[in-house]
Amino acid sequence: MKKKLGGMIIVVCLAAVVGSAIWGFVQARGEAQPDDDDKPAQTASHISVVDGTSIITLNENAESRKELEVVSLKNRLRTPTLRAYGSVLNLQSLTDLADKYQTAKANLESQKARRDLSQAALARARGLYSQGLHAVSKAQLEAAEETALVDAANLSAAKSQLASLANTAVQAWGSVLGKAVQDASPLLNSLIERQTVLVQVTLRADEVAAKIPDKAYLRMQDGQRIELHFVSPAAAIDPQIQGRSFFYTASADSGLLPGMNVVASVPTGSATPCVEIPAPAIVWLKGHAWAYFRSGPKTFARREIATDTPARDGGYFVKHIADGTQVVSRGAQMLLSEEFRSQIQEEE
Repeated sequence: MKKKLGGMIIVVCLAAVVGSAIWGFVQARGEAQPDDDDKPAQTASHISVVDGTSIITLNENAESRKELEVVSLKNRLRTPTLRAYGSVLNLQSLTDLADKYQTAKANLESQKARRDLSQAALARARGLYSQGLHAVSKAQLEAAEETALVDAANLSAAKSQLASLANTAVQAWGSVLGKAVQDASPLLNSLIERQTVLVQVTLRADEVAAKIPDKAYLRMQDGQRIELHFVSPAAAIDPQIQGRSFFYTASADSGLLPGMNVVASVPTGSATPCVEIPAPAIVWLKGHAWAYFRSGPKTFARREIATDTPARDGGYFVKHIADGTQVVSRGAQMLLSEEFRSQIQEEE
């Protein structure tokens, strides 16, 4: 019995040893063969720096495996624009001011008529009293004089009130809208009757428009493009943005409502040729935007691009690039990673 038990123990021990050996072999084999995801990309075969520009030479199969795609760029005339902030204004205060002005204007006309009547009555009373015909007593003459003085004072007060409202309109809304309040012009009526809406467009504090454009544009989230028509410089700046502000009008049919905040494009200067660098072509390094341009049959050069004129899809409009220039539109980030991997290997 003891011999059988000892034999079984020996068999179990041998099985454990053999199993451990097999497991260790399999584990070592697995570690020796990394997954495909751990393999370094075999896109670039050589990286060099020429006059400060990184040049990547691809291996023969990179483009054929569709790891990279390039597009040819073409210049198109484009008017440069500034990105601005827009706010659709609530015009209740303008409407109230216009109503007060028209009421004060009507009161002024009424006071003029009363003054004219009292002056005429005073002239008649003085004439009759001076003739000594006793048609007008001294008390009646004095009453006529008092009435004329009161009416003259009321007329002066009405003039002051109207002038004060006119100044308030100019100070609050600028010279153009202030004049519109005084004249009850078609511009004012279209705003009050909500045929048009008033949009205050404010540039960034560090941007200056060489010439105030007659038209600007809003690009809504649904893709709608709304045309704005220049009215005048704004009477006050936006305290949060601190840039120059302008008043524009837009059709009320556009769907703009008071209180809406929108993004505006303000054209500046004349149309110039430029290409659009698509968003997938752009890589960011140390806060700057770069793209890889074809410099030879199998070589690409990384060059910095200007970002002062953004495009709708996240790319940028760039000047001084020739027609037909090819840029990497797919795989740019992979090239940047390959470039850094090469630098690390050289340092090691």
